[in-house]
Amino acid sequence: MATLLRRPDGLRAVGPMVSLVQLIASSLNTCLVFLVPEDRLFGAQFPNGTWNGIMGLLERQEANMTGLALTMGPGREQVVVIGEWLYQDFRSLTYKYPVPEADIAGFVKPFTMQVWGVFLVTLLAVWLSLLASQTLQTNDGGRTGEGSRAQIVDTNLWNSFLWAYGHPLAQPSAWWPRGGVRLLAGVWLLLTLVLSTIYRSNLKAMLILPHLPLPFDTMEELIASGIPCFVVPDTVLHGNIMRADPKSQYGRLRRNLVVHLDVAKATRDNMQGKHASLASHNSILTIIHNIFKKE
Repeated sequence: MATLLRRPDGLRAVGPMVSLVQLIASSLNTCLVFLVPEDRLFGAQFPNGTWNGIMGLLERQEANMTGLALTMGPGREQVVVIGEWLYQDFRSLTYKYPVPEADIAGFVKPFTMQVWGVFLVTLLAVWLSLLASQTLQTNDGGRTGEGSRAQIVDTNLWNSFLWAYGHPLAQPSAWWPRGGVRLLAGVWLLLTLVLSTIYRSNLKAMLILPHLPLPFDTMEELIASGIPCFVVPDTVLHGNIMRADPKSQYGRLRRNLVVHLDVAKATRDNMQGKHASLASHNSILTIIHNIFKKE
């Protein structure tokens, strides 16, 4: 009697693989008995050399074969006889679907940080230049008698500040430059007109574009983000992560690992953004298919 194992996560074993095994069993006139390991695990090796999960049933000859595709590693290859490869798979990362969000820092993005730095330095330089020019004109005109020295200094500071910082913000100023300071003020007016026009144009273009934040796009970015990552326990992937060098990507991922057998809970938490998930690509496609089939 041949024995076929069901998925240890409790999901119903359906699909091409089970149908193929059933077809072979029917042609050989052989009965099938479906078993589920008590620990509901795929199989990991203990320090004493024994196995749990599906691999334990096969090692103890409590089952003759498995109809579930298992990832083969060096340890498993020493316990079971591997059949023909059915397909090649790879691992993928999944996370909640991103949605457009408001870009709070969008008002500084029309210019690069270098441009903003030069602009701020220019603002300070224009303010100080206007202040120095007004101070020289006041001293040359002998206006110190019109008010206290402190009042004149405050007036010069305020007029220079409004002229330097108000025009980039399209705010008028009652003070009008006189004498040699007119050239500096005129150049500043022209420069602020060009910069403000470019800024408004770029800002409008960037506000039209949707802001779609991606928390990570690679394994390295996932580790740097600190987002927890779910893996199914006692799989080849889980074993590779636990045995990995602490300085490797798998080794650093181990610090934020979420490990349990509740695949339904892991799927919900993944969709809610509580953690990412690392699994075989075909398993992820199956879960996505089941989710959309219910909606």
